[in-house]
Amino acid sequence: MFIVNGKTLLEDDLHILSMLQSEIYNRTGMTFLGKFIVSDTDIQFCCPFHSNGQERRPSCGITRVEKGTGKNKIPAGTVHCFTCGATTSLENMVSYLFGFNDEGIYGSKWLISKFLSVEIEDRKDIRLEFNRYKANAILKKYVSEKELDRYRYIHPYMYKRGMTDDLIEKFDVGYDPAFKLKKGEKTFPCITFPVRDKQGNTLFIARRAIDFKLYHYPEGVDKPLYGVYELDYSKNTLVVCESIINAITATKYGDNAIALLGTGAKNQYDLIKKLPFRYIIAAFDGDEAGERGAYRLIKNLPNKLVKALKVSQGKDINDLTEEEYNNLPEYFLSKRY
Repeated sequence: MFIVNGKTLLEDDLHILSMLQSEIYNRTGMTFLGKFIVSDTDIQFCCPFHSNGQERRPSCGITRVEKGTGKNKIPAGTVHCFTCGATTSLENMVSYLFGFNDEGIYGSKWLISKFLSVEIEDRKDIRLEFNRYKANAILKKYVSEKELDRYRYIHPYMYKRGMTDDLIEKFDVGYDPAFKLKKGEKTFPCITFPVRDKQGNTLFIARRAIDFKLYHYPEGVDKPLYGVYELDYSKNTLVVCESIINAITATKYGDNAIALLGTGAKNQYDLIKKLPFRYIIAAFDGDEAGERGAYRLIKNLPNKLVKALKVSQGKDINDLTEEEYNNLPEYFLSKRY
């Protein structure tokens, strides 16, 4: 357990970091720390001190137990980044994430007010009031690396749709040679797209058939936003597309892009509201459904500056060259549906 100002924090170490991550997100709409990797002695996460707190792979860690002896003793709760070299205490990191440069004063108050230890005889009853393994239970719902490794192969169809090796690696695009929609039906080859949350956890695998036009997503789940993990959060403009391949194409052409996996739903609009982008561009397909989707996006984002790209009838972003894409006219929708 972490120790702050000589006081032992009651909560499980992982739960403390998860609560910190959640509160920072609720306040700022930004996700820091990324996905946690837990061992008996340490918890690894993405460093908040460099790359604007948005590095892709965990290079930072916090000690869960005291290490070393004498001058080499490292207290539990020591934070160290192996990339930028930052070394500090948990309370200092908390203060930093909340925007304070106060040598950990705010961080100490926040941690102690939420997770202060109690006497041993009182712990049993209090522990029954929360599930200290809640975070681990959530992680079990994510697609594992072992499952993703099954599809990490290249197929010519990826290049046919304009993907480069860099994009294939960035979005972890893969190949499933024998996908079956239902038991007893014939299999068919697909391109796979891991759909990840902002922390990089894979929620599910989306598929696009190679031999005919078909996108497949798991049934019974709210559609998330595709591409939020891969966004550049230093930019101020976000391009919103219908399909995954269109979002990857817009990214190839230099834009910050996500896909709605369709023409949009309320839960997705709510997710976009929390993203730190002031300017939104709707890059939907050039048909009536696309125009309807663009209007709904504009209507549901009243606090964002939203415009639409005028895509030719029957076309989508993936049909365009980079020059054609960059020359698309922008417009404000006025027709109501």
